[in-house]
Amino acid sequence: MGSVIFTRECRQCGREKPIEEFRVSTMKGARRRECKECQKKGWAKYRKKHRLDWDHVQRRRLSQQQYADRNREARRVYARHYQREYRKKHKAFLKMLDEKSQ
Repeated sequence: MGSVIFTRECRQCGREKPIEEFRVSTMKGARRRECKECQKKGWAKYRKKHRLDWDHVQRRRLSQQQYADRNREARRVYARHYQREYRKKHKAFLKMLDEKSQ
């Protein structure tokens, strides 16, 4: 069997810390390579760099609303068509399930 690891060296700060100072990765189920403290600093830096530009958000929302207003009828026609097709497919699917269960 493998040996038990009690400490780990942080990839960011280079300090050796107890294994409890490293989060468990949800994807792999293993401990991360950055300590909690460095990971927290990294996320703060990321959030600061990728902060929302609210002027851009407002311009984008306005643009989307103007598009919706200009294309109201085309969007309505598309929605009706989509709903009809979905109902057909759903009825066929339910019929197939009913036939399988008998």
